[in-house]
Amino acid sequence: MKNQLTLPLIILIAIFAVVAAVFFRAVVAQDHPRPTACLSNVKQLTTGMIMYAQDHDDRLPLTDRWMDVATSALMDNQERDFYCPFLKNRKPDEYGYSMYFKMAGREVGSITNPADIVLVFDSVVLDKNAATGLVGFGDRHEAAPFGFADGHAKHYGPKNKTERDKIVAVNLALK
Repeated sequence: MKNQLTLPLIILIAIFAVVAAVFFRAVVAQDHPRPTACLSNVKQLTTGMIMYAQDHDDRLPLTDRWMDVATSALMDNQERDFYCPFLKNRKPDEYGYSMYFKMAGREVGSITNPADIVLVFDSVVLDKNAATGLVGFGDRHEAAPFGFADGHAKHYGPKNKTERDKIVAVNLALK
């Protein structure tokens, strides 16, 4: 009789532990933004810029309104979706993303090696429609997200610093 009771008790405890672990993880996830949320924002903004270019003679937006036109191209004017979730005590006019200024007004078809050319990145410049050089990225979290001219987005952290430095060097050499 004693052995018959222990197996169901062990199974019940195991089920309770799994449910508790899932619940705990869900509660913790609400308090801590994930780097994937920031990467998703960068990817969406990059997609919006490319969509804008497709409707405007293959030209990327100008620096003074790139975020505005990217969100309009996505037909999703919910700006709250496009600020870095890692910003602490965020003010309403702080976003945390920047357009690489050398891409402003450039024809997408003229970009050689678009998989290496940065359009949008996580930046310490917090202004809406910020357009800067590739400086001050990734300070809020362990990996800096970049959005590229071919439409893909990728995190660059300490593990792939050499690759990130190569990408930055290629972009700094642009004219």
